[in-house]
Amino acid sequence: MFARMLLCAAFAALIATTQAPAQPLPQWPSCVGGDGPDWDREIKECTAVILSKRETQTDLAIAHNRRGRAWQEKGDLDLALADYDEAIRLNPKFAWPYSNRGGLWRTRGDLDRAMTDINEAIKLDPQFARAYVNRGGVWHAKQDYDRAMTDINEAIKLDPQFARAYVNRGVAWHAKQDYDRAIADLNEAIKLDPKLAGAYVNRGIAWQAKQDYDRAIADINEAIKLDPKLAGAYVNRGVVWHAKQDYDRAIADYSEAIKLDPKSARAYFNRGIAWQAKQGYDRAIADYDEAIKLDPKRANAHIGRGVVWHAKGDYDRAIADYSEAIKLDPKFAWPYSNRGNAWRSKGDLDRAIADYDEAIRLDPKHANAHIGRGVTWHAKGDYDRAIADYSEAIKLDPKFATAYLSRAVAWHLKVDYDRAIADYNAALAIDLKLASSLYGRGLARLRNGDEAGGKADIAAAVALRSSIAEEFARYGLLAPDAIP
Repeated sequence: MFARMLLCAAFAALIATTQAPAQPLPQWPSCVGGDGPDWDREIKECTAVILSKRETQTDLAIAHNRRGRAWQEKGDLDLALADYDEAIRLNPKFAWPYSNRGGLWRTRGDLDRAMTDINEAIKLDPQFARAYVNRGGVWHAKQDYDRAMTDINEAIKLDPQFARAYVNRGVAWHAKQDYDRAIADLNEAIKLDPKLAGAYVNRGIAWQAKQDYDRAIADINEAIKLDPKLAGAYVNRGVVWHAKQDYDRAIADYSEAIKLDPKSARAYFNRGIAWQAKQGYDRAIADYDEAIKLDPKRANAHIGRGVVWHAKGDYDRAIADYSEAIKLDPKFAWPYSNRGNAWRSKGDLDRAIADYDEAIRLDPKHANAHIGRGVTWHAKGDYDRAIADYSEAIKLDPKFATAYLSRAVAWHLKVDYDRAIADYNAALAIDLKLASSLYGRGLARLRNGDEAGGKADIAAAVALRSSIAEEFARYGLLAPDAIP
C-alpha cells in the first residue's frame, strides 16, 4: 500500500497488511509532509485522501492524524482534536494520534489528560522516541524537571539523531537554571538539524538568561530567517530588546507577533509591559485587557494591569487586579507583595504588612516584599524593623540599590549619619545617577560637618531631579538651612 512506502518504520509497524490500491492517490506525499511543513497544503491533501473513500481504515487513521497535526500547528485545536479522535477510532492501536492528542491537551493545560494519552502511546509502542519527548513536556509543565529529563534521555537513547529531543532537554536545563548545559544541548540540536528554528530561539533565550543579549538576538534573528512566520520568535526577540531597554524595538516585535498570531495572549501581555516601561499607561492597559480576554486565567496579566492602575493612582482597581491574580494562583508571592504596595499607598498599613507577610511566607527570598514591608514599618515609625527588612533584602540581592537607599534613610532618621552615608555610598556604587542617594548623602554629610561635600552632593542631586528636596521633605529630612 502507498502509505507503507511513505511512512517511517514507526508507522510501518502499525500498518495492516491489507492490499493497497494499485494506483495510490497522488495527494499522499503532501498529506504526510513529504514536501516539508506546509500546513495548509497538508490539510488540503489529507482532506482529499479522506474524502476519496478509497483508503483502508488504517490509512484513513494516518490521514486524520496528519491533518490533525497540521490543524494543531495552525492553532485550530478543536479541529485537531476532532481529527485525533477519529484517527484513534479508526485504529485504536495507532500510537501517533495518542501522542499528538497528548501534546494538544498539554497546550490546553489539561496535564492529566495529556499524561494519560501519552502513556497509552508509549504502551502501544515502547520504542516511540517522540512520545517520550512529549511526556517529558508534560512533566516540564508540571515543573517536575527531573522526570522530564528522564523521559527525554530515554528518547535520545532510542533515537540519538532526534534533534527536537535535544531542544527539549535544553529547555529543561534552562528551567533548572543550568544555562551552559542548555546551550550545549541546543548546540547539538542545531548540529543535527541546522534548519530547526526552535533550537535557535531557545538558545537565544539561554543567552538572554546569561545576559549575553547580542548573541541572543543573533540566534533569534537566525530563527526568523529560517521561519519568518514563527510568532514566538518575535515575542522572544522582543523580550531581549526589552532587557536592553529598547522598548520601541520590543513593541515592534510584539506587534509583528500579534499580526502573525492574533490569539497570542503572551504577545499582548509583553507589549503591555513595554508600553508600561514607556509610561504609555492607557496603551498598556489596553494590551493587558486583550491578554486577559484571550487567557482569563493569566495571573501575570492581572498583576501587570494592577501595576499600571497603581501608577495611575487608582489603588482600588490595582487591588482588584492583584486579588484576582491571587484567586487564580494563590501560591504566587508577587500579587501579595504588589497588593501590599497598594494598601500602603491607601494608608492601610496593617493590611499592607499582612500581604507582605504572606508574600514572604510563600517566597522567603522575595527581596521586593522585604523592601515593601520595610517601607511600611518605616511609615509606622518602627525604624528597627524597617532596617531588619532592608538588611534581609540586601542579603537576598546585594545589588539592590533601593534597599541600600531605604536603609540609609532609616539610619538617617535614627541620627546615625555614618551608617547612613555608608549605605548611600553603597547605593551610588550600584547606580551613580541615583538622585535620592546623592541628596540623602548630601544631607547626612552636612549633618556630619562636611559642608563642601554635602553641598556638592545636593547640587548634583538637584541637577538630576529638581523635585528631590520636596521628596525628601516627606521623609522629614530637610537641609539644615530649611529647618525652621
